[in-house]
Amino acid sequence: MNKNRGFTLVELLVVIAVAGLLLAVVLSLLLSGFESFGLGSDRADRQSDIRLVESIIHNELRNAMCVKIDTLGDLSCSGTASKIEWTDKAIYQGGRKVTGEFFKEVTFEIINENVFELTLEFENQELYKIKMLLNNFSFDDVDFDNLDENEKIIRSLNDYNLYYKK
Repeated sequence: MNKNRGFTLVELLVVIAVAGLLLAVVLSLLLSGFESFGLGSDRADRQSDIRLVESIIHNELRNAMCVKIDTLGDLSCSGTASKIEWTDKAIYQGGRKVTGEFFKEVTFEIINENVFELTLEFENQELYKIKMLLNNFSFDDVDFDNLDENEKIIRSLNDYNLYYKK
């Protein structure tokens, strides 16, 4: 009686092939999980920054003594002047960086004398709009009385700053 101990070459090749397929599937699932985590983390950071910008706009500008979008910070009302600006893809308030660096464009659209809309455009072309009612808004070079209702007045924070006094 001949007892064979061991594996044949064919059996070893089959085991190696099956193990390779299982390893490839596990590795692809693992890499997919890492990628999903990264995308989710980036989205959470963007949403956090959007909420922060919206909070700053609401808290700081809603009842400011006066608000002005311009290249100069001269305001006629009394109070301590502050500004919101967009530099290096981030939003700064009073010289302090308050968001991450992933905004492609930040613009203000003047709707009427008391309403403006802030549009945040991200690097991935995603847009987020914040519409705001202000009590004391001023914009020196706009004649609201002779404004065509279809005319849009949009100012980029790349060229202008938003100044306000509380």
